Amino acid sequence: MGMKEVLNSASDAVKNNSPDLITPIAKACWSSYNMGCSALKSINNGAQKLRGYANDPESREKIGRCVSHPLAREGLKLIPGASYAVGLAEATVNHHRGVVSNSKKVEFLAEQVNREIKEMQAENKQLKAEVESIKGSVHSSKL
Repeated sequence: MGMKEVLNSASDAVKNNSPDLITPIAKACWSSYNMGCSALKSINNGAQKLRGYANDPESREKIGRCVSHPLAREGLKLIPGASYAVGLAEATVNHHRGVVSNSKKVEFLAEQVNREIKEMQAENKQLKAEVESIKGSVHSSKL
């Protein structure tokens, strides 16, 4: 055996005969560290996915509403009677929003129908012109 093997075998013997340095406290610390890391990874993954939705203004508005409305409701439960008043106000506002959004939908649909009618009228004129040209060619070929 060479000198290198003697040193390696001696160091391996020391490592094998030494007591296990991992104590229960160290195990608890490592497990809590690992759980914290996995929780942080989950939060980071959620934040990365949210980044794609946060660019859209409508999505930001929806996220803000989803967060702020329950918070405001829970805060107003502390004031007697405020919860009922807020419910009534929200119902009124939602009804008004529904009326406004319905009128916008009707306007949009009316514009879309008008565009389609104009397109169909233009196509109808083209088809009539083609029919007249075909009639003229058929009539001239009969003569």
